[in-house]
This record gives sequence, C-alpha cells and structure tokens, in this order.
Amino acid sequence: MTVQNPTATSGMDNQMFLDTKGGQKNGTASTAQVFKHHTSCFGKGDLSGLMADYDSESSLFTPNGILRGSIAIRQFFAALLQEFAKPGLFFERLREEIEGDTAYVVWRAETAENNYEFATDTFVVQKGKIVTQTFAGKISPKGLPAHSQSDPIERQSGMEDKTLVKSSCSATINAPIERVDIPSWCLTLPESEYQRCSPAHCSAGATTSPDGGRMSINVEIIGGSLMVQHYVEEIGEPNHLRLVSNSDVFTPTGRTKIGVIWDLSVKKIDDETCEFTNMVQSLATPELLDLLGKQGIPLEVFRTARKPITEAHNRQETPLFAKSIERHALRRKQ
Repeated sequence: MTVQNPTATSGMDNQMFLDTKGGQKNGTASTAQVFKHHTSCFGKGDLSGLMADYDSESSLFTPNGILRGSIAIRQFFAALLQEFAKPGLFFERLREEIEGDTAYVVWRAETAENNYEFATDTFVVQKGKIVTQTFAGKISPKGLPAHSQSDPIERQSGMEDKTLVKSSCSATINAPIERVDIPSWCLTLPESEYQRCSPAHCSAGATTSPDGGRMSINVEIIGGSLMVQHYVEEIGEPNHLRLVSNSDVFTPTGRTKIGVIWDLSVKKIDDETCEFTNMVQSLATPELLDLLGKQGIPLEVFRTARKPITEAHNRQETPLFAKSIERHALRRKQ
C-alpha cells in the first residue's frame, strides 16, 4: 500500500499515521495490524503498549549501532516519547508502504529539541512481533549547526554497549524434563525457599505489572548494595523463563537503577535428568551513568569491579536454584 498524500499534525495522537489496511496475502494483514498498533501507541505516548510489539529477540538498527532486546529498545523509546510529548510538536507523514512482512514509513517532524528534516523506519513483523526495525534520518538539534542524526539519537538512547556483566552457570536437575515448569516454580517461589538458595537473598514475592503481566519481586544484596528486582515475564514456557527488570539499587553513595535480564532454561540430558542454566545480564541505565559521572567513576572501572561479584553470586545460587526446581518438579503431579 502506498499513501500519496501527506498528512500533518501539530500534536501527538492516535492518527499520527493513517489507518493501514492490507489484505491477507503474504501476511500483510498481520503486518498492518502490528504497524497500526505501533504507530497508535507512539502517537499516544503509550510506552507499555509500544513495547508489546517487541520481544526479547527484537533488534533496532540505527546509524549509531544495534539495540538488542527489550530493555535497550525500551530505553530508546522512553527518551524519544519524552521528547515528542513536549508542546510545539509538528509531525508530517510523507510515505507509507506495506508488503508481506515488511512495513516502511517516511516522515519528518519538529520538536522542542530537534528538527527531524527527514526520517525513515522499516519494520519486519513475524508472528505478531516486530523482530527487526531500522531507523535513519537527518536530525538537526535546535540552536546548533545542522548535521546528521548521530549526536541527538546517541544522547537519547546511549547506543554504545551498556552491558555491565553477562554471567551464565549451569547445574544438573535430577528430574525428568517433562516435570519441570520453571515459570510455575519461579512465580510461586516462597520467600523462605528463595532465601534458602543464597545468603544474599533477602525477600521474594509475586505480583502483576500494570498491563497484567506476571512479575517476580526479588530483594537481594549484591556487592554490599541492596537491589530490588522488578522482574516482568517476557518468555514463559515450561523449559524457558525470561524476565526483565529496571532494578532499584541502593548504594552507599545514593540510589540508582540497573537493567537486568534474568534467563532460566533447561534442556534434556536423559530420561531422568536435565541441565539447568541460569543467565544474568546487567545493563547500565541513564540513572547509573549519571551517578557514576557525579563521582568521576568511569563505566569501565565500575564494570570491572562488578564482574567478579556477579559471577560469584551466580555460581553460588545456580546449584541451589537447580535443587529447588528439582524439589518443585518432583512434587508436581504427572
């Protein structure tokens, strides 16, 4: 589909793009529905709705690098929505096309901070999710000489790799994989059982996110700092659970935030045993970078100091988590 006549708006609303209608051929309807939902949520400033179109495997390609996974993409859109919500917005859609699993849009805009002289997004949609998105454009910060988009976008999203530590440990579960249900174990884990898995574990509970997603709230002490993990379920399969959190960290020099991806999985060894893998990835947030900057601590120094602490904690809790999952599995009725 091609829209020849541009439309303009002086504010953000759910008609920022025209409704897109496509036939069933080559999956166009599914792509059109996801694209329409995405643009509607962006127009309303609905970050949660926007992120529902992505999953943990999604990638956003920009001129300054690739954003991988929902935490990095969420940080990018949080900054962008904040900019586009300010008074004085002008937005004009220049072109839109959908073919098969691909949607393409060309637009321009002016915000209080930047002049988006020309911008384009391409979306690849599979199974109802945006698996790949690309962005490019010419963006001039107001009050500065006109130049390419790299500086403002980089300031908004922090394109460079913000991974602090990525640690993975494995242990054996002496139970058939058919009896293992990681989400059922994790999201009903009693506080006493959580504490049993590490002396650093303080408290645990379960709740739901504002959009109804399942959550696990964990409180633990890592490297002398109290962390409150607000884990939201991204993948919830019996053999694979992925949770993401924008975690609160209480340090001796102040409160800040760290992004965390917690990925738990099992694979079959034989009919009676399976291998459990506990992967934890922590990511720097704007709040952490601000706190480190005020103290004059380079990110690389913080990253180097945190790595052995995180790895030691993972090595300690992984075999105990495996035993806990094993007990839970063997209690379950076949």
